[in-house]
Amino acid sequence: MQSIIRPAQTGDIERLIRFSRQLNKEDPTFTGEFHFDEAAVRIALTQLLADQSLGRVWLICIDERPVGYVVLTFGFSLESRGRDALIDEILQLSDTKGSEKGLLKWKEDDSSENSNRRCRLLAKD
Repeated sequence: MQSIIRPAQTGDIERLIRFSRQLNKEDPTFTGEFHFDEAAVRIALTQLLADQSLGRVWLICIDERPVGYVVLTFGFSLESRGRDALIDEILQLSDTKGSEKGLLKWKEDDSSENSNRRCRLLAKD
């Protein structure tokens, strides 16, 4: 199996919406209850894909089949002394997991290439 991470394109929006819905459904504690506003997610994804100054979206693929996604958004922090990045959403289908270490290493490298002073992954217990 060959895994790759490729930039998402506007043609991927329907798949990204399905992934985001699944992520929110699998972890209702994140928002307190399962609520998914597809229209709002569609607007936000469209903006994010159209304006790379806001962040990036990638698809995680195994043998060219999308099995997850990563959403990285940009901000600015005095503490970081400049632009920072937040891994806002990350999902890999449970039956395809096993390459998370490679995924996080790739994310670290990519964040550095985009002049981010810090890349944060927030987790809730």
